[in-house]
Amino acid sequence: MLFAPTGDIVRLTGLADAVARQVEGERADPLLYVPQAAPHRTRLPRPSESVDPEAIFVDGPLLQDDDNDHRGYVGAAMRPWRSGIALYKAPTTSGYVLDRVLGTPAIIGETTADCYSGPVWRFDRVNDLYVTIDRDTLESAGEEAVLNGANPIAIENADGEWEILQFATATLNGAGNYILSDLLRGQRGSEHAMRDPVAAGARVLVLDSALKQPGISQAEVGLALSWRYGPADRDQASDPDYVTETITMTGRGRRPYAPVQLRGRRDHATGDWTLSWIRRTRIGGDNWEVAEVPLGEDSEAYRLDILDALGGSVVRTIELATTSHRYTAAMQTADFGAPVWNVPMRVTQLSATYGDGIAAEYLTYHH
Repeated sequence: MLFAPTGDIVRLTGLADAVARQVEGERADPLLYVPQAAPHRTRLPRPSESVDPEAIFVDGPLLQDDDNDHRGYVGAAMRPWRSGIALYKAPTTSGYVLDRVLGTPAIIGETTADCYSGPVWRFDRVNDLYVTIDRDTLESAGEEAVLNGANPIAIENADGEWEILQFATATLNGAGNYILSDLLRGQRGSEHAMRDPVAAGARVLVLDSALKQPGISQAEVGLALSWRYGPADRDQASDPDYVTETITMTGRGRRPYAPVQLRGRRDHATGDWTLSWIRRTRIGGDNWEVAEVPLGEDSEAYRLDILDALGGSVVRTIELATTSHRYTAAMQTADFGAPVWNVPMRVTQLSATYGDGIAAEYLTYHH
């Protein structure tokens, strides 16, 4: 754009260099060059620097047969996800050493409605699980795929026990909210963690490859360890985004499952009861070709408690190495004053490395 001697605005249209420079132009409307108001542009906010790290330690059942049975599991997430979350461990609040780096964010959420107990070892068609998750999507799976291990999640009750569930149907119920139905309950021997109810707000963790086992030694099982975790690309000693928690892992992956099929049969002639049950296993229990599942313990041991009522006081305790016991009429008379027509019983499998397993109770009755 040029200004002619007359004061007019001339728009340059051509330029050539010869003996002298030749310039061509044309008169332009000055209104074309009057500044115009443009719409206001809002500056986009810069991404937040807050990383909000969260780690969930699962002191629960062994999830895979070849996992270490005393270490438990840990998953972590932060927003936005950076280079991973570093876990540091110390016996006190100083002297932290790197335990491991979690390179994949875990899918963490919580229940948005109460969760009630349901049937085990078959699909629960009655209860639905309402959850909200922090990222990613949950997808439905065929029931055969679920029976083969698809879609496992864990829910923590108020006592710190985790129920392992699987779901076949995931229905989106708003952003990040899902209704999970067609459930397999109490997987991996976790039916004892059901409550009526597990209240809304319970922690939920999707069980996928993001979960890892922390490096807890056998000597550290049962100890209150201090953990610091935060962005792996920052210094844990000075970065304010690191979180410190005290966690005690008790090695529940070693805890024996509750026995099943508790039974009692009374001898009409003698009044003796034969009490029996079937043990379960933490390891190698999915092989349907074997006649009996592996023991999974150094030795077979049980404690049988005779009760005065279901959930009541113990009147007799018997230590056993087999899955049956003859409760004689003489024993009944000593315990109750006379032979009885039903026997409240509780059976617990014992572990040399863990101690008492999960107990099962049953009331036998005379047919």
